Amino acid sequence: MKRTLHLRVEAGMLRAELRHRRIVEWAGNAEFATPDELAAAIAALAMETPLLRRAARADVEVTPPLVQVRTLTDLPPVHPGALAALVALQAGRYFRKNGKPLVTDATWIGPRNRWQRGPYVPRAARAAAIEAPWVDAIVAGTLTAGLPIPTIFAGDAPGARRLDLIAPAERVARRRRALGLTRRMAVLAAALWMSASALYVGRLVGARGRLGVEAARVRKASDAVSAARRALDDGQAMVATVSADAAVRGELLARLGALLSALPDSAFLSSLELDRDGHGVITGGAPHAAEVVAALERRSVVAGARLDGSPNPEIVGGTRRERFTIRFGREVAR
Repeated sequence: MKRTLHLRVEAGMLRAELRHRRIVEWAGNAEFATPDELAAAIAALAMETPLLRRAARADVEVTPPLVQVRTLTDLPPVHPGALAALVALQAGRYFRKNGKPLVTDATWIGPRNRWQRGPYVPRAARAAAIEAPWVDAIVAGTLTAGLPIPTIFAGDAPGARRLDLIAPAERVARRRRALGLTRRMAVLAAALWMSASALYVGRLVGARGRLGVEAARVRKASDAVSAARRALDDGQAMVATVSADAAVRGELLARLGALLSALPDSAFLSSLELDRDGHGVITGGAPHAAEVVAALERRSVVAGARLDGSPNPEIVGGTRRERFTIRFGREVAR
């Protein structure tokens, strides 16, 4: 909390206090008789100590008879913003002017009963007035001391502290400064919001880009895993095929060996065909084809062996042989 210079203007006496966190760090008094002497007294007191240079603001409390405080009850129920203007327009009706312009202010006091049941009771207003030369002297003294334009209020009257006895032009200037500050704050807030939005959008775009890169990496890894899985499945299928082929070859060799061992003397095989169901066809030659069928049935090498058509006799190397074709079933003796 910054320091505040508090001035109390009484009849012919000026009291000054430098306050910081409700602690009085410095105090001084001065006498005056005219507005010019009051301005000089404020400037002189403010220059007595270097601590006053640290004061961030100043407030001035003016007590009677320099300030006039009235309670007004015959005012129309106007808006609070219009009340001060109404009193200022009729200042001569409510206050003594002494031939000098007055600076006035007014505020409503008491509870509002516009929406209560029963008859409407007019609200009272607290009004204060001070001669303009005294206000000009106070403002000139504080400005000479290097302090900001103070807040001037009426003291020693209930509710009077809310009355701002400052010149109308300065009051308008304060409103303009407040409005300008509000606009600057709005512009700053909008700029901050736009900056935050741009930063958020930038981060969002950056995050989206990083997610795209990461998604591409994950996609590549997934494709690699899928390719490896397909290769593994193909390998497994190949191993299964090789194993099945090996089993088929083993069965074929076993059948071929059994058939060869069951053939009678001077008989031979020229071809062997087997299907998936175990049925087969063998071709070959022997002195007597019927003996080959009988030998296969006797040795139980195949089941249901039968000649396919009539054997074809032929002479090979001076020896008579019969060309045969024998079909058999799926059951094979073990």
